[in-house]
Amino acid sequence: MTAFFHSGQLGDIVYSLPAVRAGGGGDFLVDCGSRWWSHFPGDPVAALAPLLEAQPYVRRARRWSGERPDVNLDGFRDYYQGPGPTHWFLNIAEAHLQAVGLGRDVSPWLSAPRDPRSAGKVVLHRSTRFPSPYFRWSELVGRLRDDEALCVGLPQEHARLQQIAGRRLAYLPTADLLELAGVIAGCRLFVGNQSSPMAVALGLGVDVVQETCPSCPNCLFNRPGFRSHMVF
Repeated sequence: MTAFFHSGQLGDIVYSLPAVRAGGGGDFLVDCGSRWWSHFPGDPVAALAPLLEAQPYVRRARRWSGERPDVNLDGFRDYYQGPGPTHWFLNIAEAHLQAVGLGRDVSPWLSAPRDPRSAGKVVLHRSTRFPSPYFRWSELVGRLRDDEALCVGLPQEHARLQQIAGRRLAYLPTADLLELAGVIAGCRLFVGNQSSPMAVALGLGVDVVQETCPSCPNCLFNRPGFRSHMVF
């Protein structure tokens, strides 16, 4: 059984899954001692494992204990960071595939049971990282009825998005990424910036409106149902 290794953040790991799928699947080892996890509130494996193990190509997700993996997925950073404009041409999922030489198939790679609590709703999320000064949150949210909008993410992210939008917004906390995926799978539209919920939405293939960071546009997907305010 192939062992895949990753030390990236939650979203990076979700974006690595097309490479795991293309590689025939196996076990997923998470390096929780990585510097990328220093800001994470709680146990990252507990947050990740239910979603990863719900996919038919992941047998088991667990904390890395120092063993040598068969496939190291950390090389994805070389394909959109560093000198040159390469990050304009590959999204993070494609970068993972290129790093391990497994093509560029980023067709939807996640599945999750649809959560009825989000049926017909527009799910919103905005992290503090990767903002854009050009995305008009207040204008977009202003067009939604009170019973249409539903925020996910951390409580402080919900509070901040309410400040930006200038109105109260319903909030649904989730225990892990599988529950989050169910909420996103059940919605009619996901709106957010470059974050782990955005990675989940793209993995599920739901319709997306993305607040894309102009200085780091590495989550752009050329597919039906994907929209970004970026103009090239």
